[in-house]
Amino acid sequence: MSIAGQNLKYLRKLRGWTQEEFAARLGIKRSLLGAYEEERAEPRLEVLETISDMFKLTLDELLRKELSEAKSGNYLSKRRAQKLVAASNDIQLVPVKAAAGYLAGYADPEFLDELNTFTLPMLAPGNYRAFEIVGDSMLPTPSGSVIVGEKAGRYGRGQEQPDLYRGLP
Repeated sequence: MSIAGQNLKYLRKLRGWTQEEFAARLGIKRSLLGAYEEERAEPRLEVLETISDMFKLTLDELLRKELSEAKSGNYLSKRRAQKLVAASNDIQLVPVKAAAGYLAGYADPEFLDELNTFTLPMLAPGNYRAFEIVGDSMLPTPSGSVIVGEKAGRYGRGQEQPDLYRGLP
């Protein structure tokens, strides 16, 4: 099993890139990147050098060390720990490209941990998320606006209930 393929996939997800976006940055086709990630092909040296430069890694680390389970912990576990220590009101921004899959990923801790966050001054303690409005879904709010909502509870019944957010005034 190729560690390089696993590392490529881990690094791509770390940055939140699609295969198409990552392949474009590497100057290769998406299908070739998919083959690397699925371990159907081994990455060429030029591609590995580009990736090592992009992520500030040595070729040895990229080829021989499983980055997702490094001794110091993986990126997501470090980020979770930082969030637990910091007592700030981080607002998670759900990007437009994630909106279609948002309901499928709302309970996935890795999906939630990969969301970018920001803060607003003088915000009362709470659990917040921000959503970008697209089209005329919330008239009179113009398309492109960002709506910040505070967690109001759960919606629906059963084990897998999505969080319900109410907009801030």
